[in-house]
Parts: sequence; structure tokens; C-alpha cells
Amino acid sequence: MVKSVQSRDGANVYTVADHSGVHLPASCRQGACSACVCKVVEGHVKHTVDPACLTPKLKAEGYVAVCVANVSGDVSLQTHMGAKVRQARAEEADRMRHKHG
Repeated sequence: MVKSVQSRDGANVYTVADHSGVHLPASCRQGACSACVCKVVEGHVKHTVDPACLTPKLKAEGYVAVCVANVSGDVSLQTHMGAKVRQARAEEADRMRHKHG
């Protein structure tokens, strides 16, 4: 399903979605838990803080913690990516343990 919403630049992505009836998962609302993680399909968002739930690799792949991200022009997001991000982080941690262990 595709849902479009209107917003001003600089508005918080999660808040815009919520006020527009797009219900995204969220837990901590501080960029730590990864529940709200989405992947940018098109456009740009800007994090207001560095989200602890995302590794540099995940950020480079276009993942964002929308609870701590602001709209920057038109953007399309793939939602509900938290489980995928948690799996990727677990696999990365496992590789690091085996590399050093």
C-alpha cells in the first residue's frame, strides 16, 4: 500500500505520519530501539540526532530512524523495517565476534 501525505520541510517524519493516519511502530522515540526504522526509497530525510539503532553501514544503505528524522523535500519510505535492521545488526555483531574471537 502506498500512502502520500503533505508536510512542511523540517517537520518530524514520525509525527507527520502519525497526524496523517499512517501508523508506524515506535517505542523509545529517541532513535535507540529501531522499531520505527524505515528505508528511504526516494528523497532525503535528515536525522536530528545520530540514531544509536543504526550502524554506519545501515545509514549508508538508506535506513533512517523516523522518530528522530525530519522531512527534507519529497520523500518515499519503505516502512516497518525494524526487524530487518535488528537482524542485520545481529549478523554484523556475530561476524565481529568471530573475527576477534
